[in-house]
Amino acid sequence: MGLDDLSVVLPVYNEAYILRYSLPSLLRLYAGEYIVILDRPRDYSRELILHYFKRFNIKTILNIIEYHNKSPWRNRLNYLYHIGILEASRKYVLLAQADVILDPLKIERYYRYNGLVSYSMNYLNPYLTILKRIKTVGRRGFSGTLSFPRKHYLRNPMEPDSPLGFDEEIRRIFNNQYLYVRDAGFNLRPYKDDYRLGKMKRILGMNLLKVLLWSMLHLKPKVFVGYLNGMRYEKYEKRPLSLYERGFKVENYKEGVSDGS
Repeated sequence: MGLDDLSVVLPVYNEAYILRYSLPSLLRLYAGEYIVILDRPRDYSRELILHYFKRFNIKTILNIIEYHNKSPWRNRLNYLYHIGILEASRKYVLLAQADVILDPLKIERYYRYNGLVSYSMNYLNPYLTILKRIKTVGRRGFSGTLSFPRKHYLRNPMEPDSPLGFDEEIRRIFNNQYLYVRDAGFNLRPYKDDYRLGKMKRILGMNLLKVLLWSMLHLKPKVFVGYLNGMRYEKYEKRPLSLYERGFKVENYKEGVSDGS
């Protein structure tokens, strides 16, 4: 028995190295529909996804969307998830992450909740050093894995160009109608080193003074060095194109075999 009334939306960048661990847990949901949004991956993520769908021989729909744009990094997830939700055809939607191993039993139990469900994950993962594993034993956090009724979202959809981040936008939509679930899954994203963390803070548009104070408070000067280096990134255009101005190619797959483009 599968979850025929559930659409899984999964954005993918260069995730091949980690999808081999997380994708099987998604497929074990046996959802009625899987929507994968390829955000210009340069690795073999696409081939790996098709390989696993054929390997599991799932009787479901795989909808692959190739997304090409120059939307700002700070609200890029808004666009990726918004497009995926619009493409979904099932009653409920699960917003998944390529770096998370899900607990299918918890998803099956709570995804029909009439509101937003946020699933917390364990931080412990195989990419951590021994010291960081010791530090993260028992630690949990919310990784952006969410489920909700699609109809509820469409009544008050996300504003992709909003200055708010994805978390703030999605909670605005559901107001106080949400539920926190303790999931037995794992967040597999490796901890970034301090330099890369600083570059990412710059890309996300964080304030220079706040980053400086944070790096001083935590005795991590490389974070600020990475932030300064991140300033060399080319700034994206100020006015993001609308969804209608952005071209994206849709390919539909059923049981891992292309039936159209």
